[in-house]
Amino acid sequence: MSKSICTAAGIASAILLSIQVAQAEMTPLGENTFHYFKDGYGSLVLIGDDGVLVVDPAWTSRAKDMKQEIAEITEKPVTHVVLSHEHYDHVGGSEVFEGAEIVCHNTCQKFFDLDVLGGAPEKVTLSFENSLKIDLGNQSVELNHWGSGDGVGTTVVHVPSAKVAALADMYEGPRAITDTMWLEDKNVLGTRLILNKVASWDLNHVLGGHSSETDPQAVREHAEFHNDLYDAVKAALDKIIADGGAGAAFAALGGALPKDVKLPKYADWKGYEEHLPKHVWRTGMSIMHGG
Repeated sequence: MSKSICTAAGIASAILLSIQVAQAEMTPLGENTFHYFKDGYGSLVLIGDDGVLVVDPAWTSRAKDMKQEIAEITEKPVTHVVLSHEHYDHVGGSEVFEGAEIVCHNTCQKFFDLDVLGGAPEKVTLSFENSLKIDLGNQSVELNHWGSGDGVGTTVVHVPSAKVAALADMYEGPRAITDTMWLEDKNVLGTRLILNKVASWDLNHVLGGHSSETDPQAVREHAEFHNDLYDAVKAALDKIIADGGAGAAFAALGGALPKDVKLPKYADWKGYEEHLPKHVWRTGMSIMHGG
């Protein structure tokens, strides 16, 4: 087994320890539109007139399994592999789909060039800055970049005709506060912006990246959570700044404030007690320091 396959599998195994794992299945979301969920990761699969578009194969062995599952529903080849962002646990396995366009935001390649474990694709063959439309003949796929969210190259995949969107790693699952392990490189202000935009769309399904569930209610609830979190932290910081200035606000973030801010509306969410304080700190630092 090659080093790249071993290391990619190791990364995947480590990540799977912290997320729910479900049995692999290919679930129809509408005509020519599917959700492939395996090993705690979800991929959008779209069958076009002449080929297939997939989102986030994740790693080589999973990509091979997905390719087999696709072959059971269509003889058409995979022509586009869309990567939702630059994080290595989502972008591996693209080599399984020979000849396919590798599509990612124009910031992705510089991160792939830094990959020392060998899981990321060698070359992005189709990139974009703000938006890109991919015509599959029977439906159009819109890729949107509104700034950093989880990672720098955060891309929202939207299929208007199917009323489907895919936005990986903006949240873990329905009514679950993101584990703080994954919070360090998340731009929480950007995440809030992205969630609010997608929550305003008329959608039948939203793929969150690590959940087998696709009910769009989840994205609306997580947008509301981020709005309530922002409002509570901003109000607390405004009061501290009014009384003692910015220095006092930074001191409070390093002191009691993260535990003092409560959102009882979300007390029954998974991870509330464990993870809310770090979300308060991260949101406060983003408001004070940027991103």
